[in-house]
Amino acid sequence: MARVGCVTIGALCLGDAPYAIKEVGISYFLMYFYTQVMKLDSSLVSLSVFVATLFDGLTDPIIGQWSDTSSSHCGRRHPFLYASIVPIGLSYAILWNPLAGLSEVALFVHLLCFLTLTRILIGFFGIPHAALVPELITDYDGRTKVFGARFFLAYCTAMACAAGTTELLLTPSTPAAADGLLNEVGYRSFGVYSACFMVALMLLSAIGTAAAARRLPRQPPRRRAGLAALFSDVRRVLSSRSSLAVVGAATFVSVSGGIELTIDLFVNTYFWQLSQRQISLIMLTGPASAVAGMLLALPLSRALGKKRAAQLFSLGSMFFGSALVAVRVMEGPAPADEGSGGASSQHWLPPNRTDALFFCVALFKHGALFGSIAMQILLSSMLADVVEEAQLRTGHRSEGMLSAANQATRKFGFGVGALLAGGILSAVSFPRHQQPELVEPVVVHRLGMALASTRTVLYLVAIVLLGFYQIDRKTHENHLDHIRSNRVNLFSSGEVINVFPDSSCTPVPGDMPLMALGPSSTDTSREDSYERY
Repeated sequence: MARVGCVTIGALCLGDAPYAIKEVGISYFLMYFYTQVMKLDSSLVSLSVFVATLFDGLTDPIIGQWSDTSSSHCGRRHPFLYASIVPIGLSYAILWNPLAGLSEVALFVHLLCFLTLTRILIGFFGIPHAALVPELITDYDGRTKVFGARFFLAYCTAMACAAGTTELLLTPSTPAAADGLLNEVGYRSFGVYSACFMVALMLLSAIGTAAAARRLPRQPPRRRAGLAALFSDVRRVLSSRSSLAVVGAATFVSVSGGIELTIDLFVNTYFWQLSQRQISLIMLTGPASAVAGMLLALPLSRALGKKRAAQLFSLGSMFFGSALVAVRVMEGPAPADEGSGGASSQHWLPPNRTDALFFCVALFKHGALFGSIAMQILLSSMLADVVEEAQLRTGHRSEGMLSAANQATRKFGFGVGALLAGGILSAVSFPRHQQPELVEPVVVHRLGMALASTRTVLYLVAIVLLGFYQIDRKTHENHLDHIRSNRVNLFSSGEVINVFPDSSCTPVPGDMPLMALGPSSTDTSREDSYERY
């Protein structure tokens, strides 16, 4: 097999960028746009996000298994990539451009339908594309490098998109949108422009990986299972202690991320009372923290192992993400006549609307981002290492299924987080379409209290769950050795034997013997392709 070249590696690393653009809109701007601009109730918005995420998560295993069992002249994954690109762009643009004059019910239906459609369609691209990483890269550290680059490019894309939208599109062009964030036209333009960028990035990523995908060895044919058998396969693939640990930890981290991203614009605008320029500066300088997280994830995982490094980064992200908000909350709500949002007369932190406070907020946000990026890189790499463990247990490579599990975990977590965020906004009686200085300080204080406490608890649970992960470097190398040795015909007669009689992955005529999967036993180029690159 030919080496994995620079173009392929670059296209692999670009695969999360379209997903990041979508998440910027849905996780960061959507709640603000539909509640503060379109005046839809926050509980309805959060319900839409949760329902869309639920349907999305249910379809992810189907997409993963479908791509695992497909076959074409351009590989298993690329038919899904090419077919999904244009529909994704169209549905995302329409999501941000509801018809004028819709009633609250009609607006809710519009949001629910196109949000669900967008999430499902993006799965047809994201899951098969992510499955290409463990297919093409089997090296223990190589996977961490590739996932690190994917997260870095995705984050840079997201921050550039968010900052560009805040600075260039959400401008105070009308009296009704004096602060820019209430500018309806800006959000509508954001939907169109971001959809175009998503389509362009998906095309580049799909075309860039096409040649390497065609050279991948054909997998043995497998019958597609029904829904009951499909979810039985999901249970079987994810039944190990390690897979449950990393999926569980990722779920709790994603719930925290969903809460934080959904109300982050509210926190920045009302709790810290940052200006649009200050919010943009934090976004534009964010890639520096992402670079630091990406660069430190690999050496620390080499020194401590992926599990310990992920726990350490999680602890750091928890501290930097919650500590500053907790300190402001402990100051108590400000008197109404101070007009300082979350600040009080007992100042442990600088007052709002000061450069010193902005510096503190930016520093702690970058610290939380640094830990979060490094932790997510390691979580993805840890889940990729489950591929070989699952192959030894089930007899099939299930990159698509595990990729679907990873995507479903993130989506489900963010959906639950968005639902909780909407509940938090409703519980604290947060007003709609209100200028920051007019919101009651006690409401802002309650918002900060809910954010800090919830984030801390969720991260602590994730750290505990990571302790149950069992795959280290030695274990991974042992898995690869067993797979290589078993690629030689284990059954000299060549008879098809189902050694997993309870499995729903029923062999079909022409099935290869157990473990005669992937590259031939004489083809070792794939194992070290990343290191040669």
